[in-house]
Amino acid sequence: MEYFIIYIFRISFIFINSIIPWTYNNPLNLEHVQAIKAALRLKPILTGVFTIIELDNKMVYLLDGHHRHQAILELYRDGELEQPIEIVAHCYRSDKINSKRTVELFQNLNHTKPYNIAPPVVQT
Repeated sequence: MEYFIIYIFRISFIFINSIIPWTYNNPLNLEHVQAIKAALRLKPILTGVFTIIELDNKMVYLLDGHHRHQAILELYRDGELEQPIEIVAHCYRSDKINSKRTVELFQNLNHTKPYNIAPPVVQT
């Protein structure tokens, strides 16, 4: 699973409405979804890539990008987003949705590492 295929969806509506989210055990943070929606209302440009997985049975699931997916889905549903948003997706392959291989990929993608914010530099 070291490599992936890159897909570009110029019309995000099709991707957003057809992809099946798989969150494993990571529920959506609805405050984060609302923040993304607010940002997209101001400037409908999406940053970051979505990660999807195609299984041996040809089913395709969303592994990473759930908050952005939910925000865009709600904006389309509520008629607040009329212009297309371009979406980039990295597509990996796996055997089954609940397999060790798929879960490990999900955990690697959704594992955030703590970091320290350095104090501001004061210029004199």
